[in-house]
Amino acid sequence: LANGALGDATAAKLSDPNSPFWVSILNYIIPNYGVTPKQVVAAWVEPTDEISSGTFPSDMSKLQSQIENVAQNLLTFFPNIKMVYFSSRAYAGYSNGLSKKINPEPYAFESSYAVKWAVQDQLDGAHNLNFDPGKGPVLAPWMSWGPYDWADGLVVPGPSGLYWSCQDSESDGNHPSGTSGTEKIANRVINFLKNDVTTSPWYLAP
Repeated sequence: LANGALGDATAAKLSDPNSPFWVSILNYIIPNYGVTPKQVVAAWVEPTDEISSGTFPSDMSKLQSQIENVAQNLLTFFPNIKMVYFSSRAYAGYSNGLSKKINPEPYAFESSYAVKWAVQDQLDGAHNLNFDPGKGPVLAPWMSWGPYDWADGLVVPGPSGLYWSCQDSESDGNHPSGTSGTEKIANRVINFLKNDVTTSPWYLAP
């Protein structure tokens, strides 16, 4: 596994193939893991923007478009990639009372719809997201959901009893804390890779 996460690498920036974030990933991060771009065959991405205004569903249409662009860029930079898993935002309600709201609720929750609509576009046969060489030029990897990390704070536990406490967030109420928050996310990603029917055969392979 190679961790290509970068601070401030929003969906808007990663949707631009000329973004310096791609330069950092390709020229510095990937090589540090001893991996070349041609060896990358799968990716997990949590696409998000600093959305703090707007009305659903139009407030998520731009993020949906950016997610689709990110999928295309992944194939451009990693020509052998076969699959990409997208996860929507984790809970960000602890930022709602702060003066600076990066991606507060309900926008963090609504980001799941942007992921859903992007995946649905591919399922519906959108030409710009074609992954099947039998149906024309391949323009994106196969797209699917990754782990779903949203739960309504401490109010309503999410899948598998997931909840988010204040201690799980940084002081901005938006990013997972460097201790319990990031550990929760990491454990859910690993659990997904071990148990999903499309990932376990290769992730658990000797």
